[in-house]
Amino acid sequence: MKKMSHDLLLKGTGLLILFGILCMFLSNCGGGGGAKPDEEKIKTTQQTLQALNTSLENFKANAGRYPTTEEGLQALANCPKGMNKDNWKGPYMEKIPMDAWSNQLIYKAPGQAGKPFDLFSKGPDGKENTQDDITGSPAKAGGRQEY
Repeated sequence: MKKMSHDLLLKGTGLLILFGILCMFLSNCGGGGGAKPDEEKIKTTQQTLQALNTSLENFKANAGRYPTTEEGLQALANCPKGMNKDNWKGPYMEKIPMDAWSNQLIYKAPGQAGKPFDLFSKGPDGKENTQDDITGSPAKAGGRQEY
C-alpha cells in the first residue's frame, strides 16, 4: 500500500512539474503571457519620439523657433543653412533615429490644429495617416496614437 501511494505521489508531482513547465513555455511563446513584438516596438518608438521632443525643445530654446519642415529633424544634428551659428548650440542629437520598424520618422512644422509641429512614426504598417501611426507631437491628428 505504501509503495502504491508513493508511486502515485511521484506521478502526480511529475505531472504538476510538467504542467508548470508547459505553462511557462506557452506564456513565453505568445500563448498569452509575454509582450507581443509590436508592443515592444511601439514602446521603443514612443521613447524615441520623447527623446526627439526634448531635442526639439532644446533647439527652440536656443534658436527661438522649431526647425522648418524643409530643415527637418536633420536640424538637430547639423546647423541648418542660413541659420546664425551663434543660435545653434547643437548637435542636439548625434544621429537622427528611425522608428523600431527602420522607417524614417515624419516631422512637419507647423503642425495640424495650430500645434507647433507634428512628429510621428508610420507605425507597424509603414503607411502614413493610418490607425497605427504613433505620434510624438503635441497634435492629435487622424488616428494617431498619443504616447
